[in-house]
Amino acid sequence: MRRSSSPPPRWLRRAFAFTPLVLATAGAGAVVSAHLGWISVAVAAVCSFTAGAGVWLVRAELRADRHATPPMAARYRVLAGLLDNAADREVRIDPARRYSILLRDERLENGSLRRALLRFDQGELERAGHGGIGTPLVFDHFLLDSARPLVRHRLGAVTITRGPNGRARIAGIPEPRQDRRAAAETARLLATTAADIPPVADLDVLIAQIRAGSALAP
Repeated sequence: MRRSSSPPPRWLRRAFAFTPLVLATAGAGAVVSAHLGWISVAVAAVCSFTAGAGVWLVRAELRADRHATPPMAARYRVLAGLLDNAADREVRIDPARRYSILLRDERLENGSLRRALLRFDQGELERAGHGGIGTPLVFDHFLLDSARPLVRHRLGAVTITRGPNGRARIAGIPEPRQDRRAAAETARLLATTAADIPPVADLDVLIAQIRAGSALAP
């Protein structure tokens, strides 16, 4: 069983975003009213620049937070609880063997952990990789955002190869490399379109599938 790691509450996220703007604006007003000559002008310019950066930070926070609606946050908490009460890399499979779901912690490059769920079509998984030939397999990848109560979704892909004993060997398919500019543009596009945020109805289906599935040994 894993220790829960919840994102900071909304009031705290808003406080971090608004505090620099409020302090910079108040500082600029106080310095200008003090009539300290060129020192006032210099300090006011710095405060104005900081206030501009604060406006950008507030807009970015509000834009990112608009999808963390109460229904989304409720599903986030349910999925987090299901992950907390499951072993890392636990597999859930439904009685009809239509799908299998892998619950796991993923370690990022900076060393932090994020919680994720990988959903495979069980029929495709069982048919893949026979004959010693690697078979690509696409799966649903659900991620629990560590910064706010949002569940994100994307498609992932692996290659399945089976040995003579039929045991599957799974290899990840590396994602195309992006330079910093392309990565930033992708992040901006996702923030604008919310294309990686699934509908609440899809999360209800995922929750029901996890609860209905029987746990297999990892």
